[in-house]
Amino acid sequence: MTNLAMAKIIKLDISDRRMDDVPVFGNPIQQLIMVRASGNLKAVLDQVSRDVSALQRVNVSACSLGTLNLDSLCSVIKTIYSFEAANMSGVDAGSMTAILHILSEKCRDIDLGGIFLKDRDHGFFSIFSKFKSLETLSLAFWSGLTSDELIHLPKSIKELNLAGATVDSFSFLKGLNALVHLDLDSPILLSSGTQDSLVEALSGRHGLRIRVNMTRLPLERALSAMCMDRLAEHGIEFY
Repeated sequence: MTNLAMAKIIKLDISDRRMDDVPVFGNPIQQLIMVRASGNLKAVLDQVSRDVSALQRVNVSACSLGTLNLDSLCSVIKTIYSFEAANMSGVDAGSMTAILHILSEKCRDIDLGGIFLKDRDHGFFSIFSKFKSLETLSLAFWSGLTSDELIHLPKSIKELNLAGATVDSFSFLKGLNALVHLDLDSPILLSSGTQDSLVEALSGRHGLRIRVNMTRLPLERALSAMCMDRLAEHGIEFY
């Protein structure tokens, strides 16, 4: 048996480890970090779920949902403020809906970058409207996003990561008045119509920064030089 008992555990980090045995610890933890972990992760989650009174953050990025077990994962994320699951494998729209449904409406940070849900329906994004305190959201590398879907994102979002994602229009940004940072880092040039919608949505906004990776050649940027100039006229800062 792996003994991880400590006088006071604040963070349990088993990233890049294979867990063959059930860890033992006697005190509630605040952060559970399991990036690229493998093995008996269900047992780890079940152990943590016995007392989640102090748990605030869970990071299961690059883990397999099959290894984690959906029910076991849901049992530890009910009250957390930060959920990171970038590149989590074995996820479909049904399981992601269950995860988002169980997350507290007070969750402030959600990272779902790199998760491909080819079976999501048009109503999938409506669940995001419940997160009234959400400040940061990553949908990096999601494909086929539409403004009609993204209009359900809560108005509280301050940082939105759409790096590598494909979006049909940015008109949904008109409702995100708290937004201060938008990540559009991508080697894919957005269509002229999509870029026009971005300019229109952000006209008159101040204090907003957009990441487009300035080291790339102009033709490799997500935004054209003309579009960037038009946005700069409205006080948008690029880096």
